[in-house]
Amino acid sequence: MYQINSDYLYRIGSSHSVCQDYCISGNLRQMMPYIIIADGCSSSPQVDVGCRILVHCAKWQLDVSLIYNQHTEHLDSFADIMGDRIIKDADIIKRNLNLHDQSLDSTLLIAFIYHGNINIITYGDGNFLIKRRDDIITNTRLSYSSGAPYYLNYLTNKERNERYKKEFKDSVFESEVIINKSSTKIEYPFSHHLTYQCPIQDVEFLLLASDGLTTWEDKFHNFIYIPPQEFLNFKNTTGEFVTRRINRITKDMKERNISHYDDLSIAGFHIQEVDNGISD
Repeated sequence: MYQINSDYLYRIGSSHSVCQDYCISGNLRQMMPYIIIADGCSSSPQVDVGCRILVHCAKWQLDVSLIYNQHTEHLDSFADIMGDRIIKDADIIKRNLNLHDQSLDSTLLIAFIYHGNINIITYGDGNFLIKRRDDIITNTRLSYSSGAPYYLNYLTNKERNERYKKEFKDSVFESEVIINKSSTKIEYPFSHHLTYQCPIQDVEFLLLASDGLTTWEDKFHNFIYIPPQEFLNFKNTTGEFVTRRINRITKDMKERNISHYDDLSIAGFHIQEVDNGISD
């Protein structure tokens, strides 16, 4: 048996006047622990509202999949269906609120635990960090070679969708996987999502994070690298364990005049194996 604790934090970057990241965590019907984050495009209007809409539409669609026992074993197909449903729901809300068409320009990262597997779906760029039970740390950074991520919102506008695909026709989805100090870069054909799945028994911690995770800089705008293990160095895993860890890192960095210039959203699972009290 496993005891799963989740927590999240989102925080404005030093270069922003409004936070355009958002995240949540929870446990749907005490059957499906989840974490969801969104990172709005800084040049699009009203994305601080739009990213919240996307996150809650994603939560709703996860709940729908649970209610109707829709299959998640074929994760890639599930991600394709989920993406369409999420953006259709969000587009209806956007129109009802009379928000700007580009307010849903946001990346979206989802992780949920179901049927003994950790499932990750990414729509756009971001990061996920995994600490395995054998203490191996894997840091996966997702990006587009063009520097311009593909947003689910493009599916609602044929003209914008075709313009993106024409302008960035040679863009590929890149995944840089860093295991301890060894780095491997993988390129995927163009897709609006990537998926990852692994057994729950292999993982102790999982963190999803926006690309603000890698935007730390000093007062002279020099890039500051923070090793992945720093974000996973939890002193206590009860309650708001992610919030406490990020607050500690932020406090330590502030004392050195270092801050993250982009907004940061980060959410995580701690997965603890517990004795069910049954013996042979």
